[in-house]
Amino acid sequence: MNSKLSNIKFICRFCLVAIFLLPYQRILQAKVGIIMKEIGEEIGTSSFADVTSASFDRRGITKDKLSGWLGSLCKVMDDVFMPFVGGVTNYIEKYEQLEEERVEDKKTIIQLQNELIVKKDAEIATIKESLHSTVEKEMKSYASTVSQNCSKALAPKRISAAIKCATEKEDRRRNIIVYGVEEAVGEKLVSKVEGILEEMGEKPVIKDCCRLGMKKKDAIRPIKFSLNSSDMVRHVLLKSKLLKGIEKYKSVFISPDRTLEERVAYREARDKRKKETVSSRKDTESPTPT
Repeated sequence: MNSKLSNIKFICRFCLVAIFLLPYQRILQAKVGIIMKEIGEEIGTSSFADVTSASFDRRGITKDKLSGWLGSLCKVMDDVFMPFVGGVTNYIEKYEQLEEERVEDKKTIIQLQNELIVKKDAEIATIKESLHSTVEKEMKSYASTVSQNCSKALAPKRISAAIKCATEKEDRRRNIIVYGVEEAVGEKLVSKVEGILEEMGEKPVIKDCCRLGMKKKDAIRPIKFSLNSSDMVRHVLLKSKLLKGIEKYKSVFISPDRTLEERVAYREARDKRKKETVSSRKDTESPTPT
């Protein structure tokens, strides 16, 4: 972690230096370029890669010229390079100062967070203690009331009946009833149900597939089957309306597994809707008196 932080700091410093260097670099190149061009013309070269002290051992190059070139280079260094060095130093010092302030701010934030955590823990402990005391009192009061007035309601038979009812209700939620599927000797019910569901674009795992009731002449018994979850049942029921648009399944109807009471209530509600629809049509079709 420290190594990564050091690298980040180095990159930041380098970027600051590079940004500050750019204008000085151009000035330095221009001024030094003029001096180097003059020296190159005197010693007869445009490349200084192979220049040695012997290159200056010529009659035309006097001490005055050498002194002039050296003085010009020194002036360039004094006018351009030294301000650059001073500027870079100031930038680095400012950066380090800001970095120190950031570290101190971070320490302050951590300290405040720790103080807040301690305060919150104390408040939570107080609330827990108060809540525990209140709940304990309420539970004692509730237990006393239950023991006095609800002994009959908690009888084993009633509890067993309630559990059985809840279990049956949950089991029914995973069941689907299919009406209108023709019966045949030696029929494969699972294959028939799978064919219907595939027409709806569904391929769930089918379990406990069977016909309901005793076989009778001129009567088609409904098919009951189960799926893995009540969510899958709801999904299939929502898509069952697609069967109306398929010719061979127009007479097939899919419904949830309802209790006797639920079937009666559903039938009554359906008959009521039909009557309302018929009445509405009559009102619409009856001529308006003139």
